[in-house]
Amino acid sequence: MFETSLIILAGAYNIGFGIFHLYFPKLFHWDRTMPRMDPMNRGVFLALHWMLMLVFVMVGGALLLGAGGPETSRVLLVGGAVFWVVRAGLQPVLWPFQSSFAYKMFAIFLLGFALHVAARFAS
Repeated sequence: MFETSLIILAGAYNIGFGIFHLYFPKLFHWDRTMPRMDPMNRGVFLALHWMLMLVFVMVGGALLLGAGGPETSRVLLVGGAVFWVVRAGLQPVLWPFQSSFAYKMFAIFLLGFALHVAARFAS
């Protein structure tokens, strides 16, 4: 039961990040910053953003639904752990810790890593 709860939490975490990305345009003032990008880079950026959202929702949904059985869930959990620890490692490199927001996001990314590792080893 505990392992199932951790897998459900990991799935919900990923779906939550997909939903959180819906707020990026407002949060990061894309109405002001996007027009300054050349059309090709803007298109690539937006395509990657939408595809990342899709991946978050798909991986989260697969974990929630148990798609593919326990072995597939284990692979998704390991992949999720790697994704979130790499994302946490990129935080201080790409966004120096100059605000409390950067620290909070770093902690949230580490939480995602820990959640996926815990769910993987509990299953």
